Amino acid sequence: MIRRFISQVIKSSATLSALILLLMAASIVSDVIARPLFQSIPGTFELNEVLLVIVVFLVLAGAQIERRHVNVSLFISRFSPRRQTLLKLFVLFLSLSFFCFFTLAAGVQAYSSTIVGEQRYGLIPFPVWPARIFLCLGLFLLCLQLSLDIVDKLKDLKTKTR
Repeated sequence: MIRRFISQVIKSSATLSALILLLMAASIVSDVIARPLFQSIPGTFELNEVLLVIVVFLVLAGAQIERRHVNVSLFISRFSPRRQTLLKLFVLFLSLSFFCFFTLAAGVQAYSSTIVGEQRYGLIPFPVWPARIFLCLGLFLLCLQLSLDIVDKLKDLKTKTR
């Protein structure tokens, strides 16, 4: 039940990421069309900068669910299924450790950025703190998915020992 809920949240974040990509495309097309007619739309660059961060980090966990991250199996394909599972388990633990640390650091930054109302100054002041919150959220979802993958690999390991 928890697994299904986490999976649904991750898939929803990937869908939100796709919708944000459409918004980015629409804002860029509008800006390009407006340039020769009037002038560039103020804030388009800043908006897309912030949205790009949101898109990238919201889709990380979705890519992990579908095993879309870079994976080189040439080396491990020569091992027995049990050793392959052990190696994948080691990589998952290493990844989880790294991303937990990264999530914690991102959370601290998101908190302080939100408290001070961090902005990026370009043609217009643009808030950065929402991007930092979504960055942290995306990393947290990735950590949840990596944890679920570790549980799955441990189950695989248990069945491959028999």
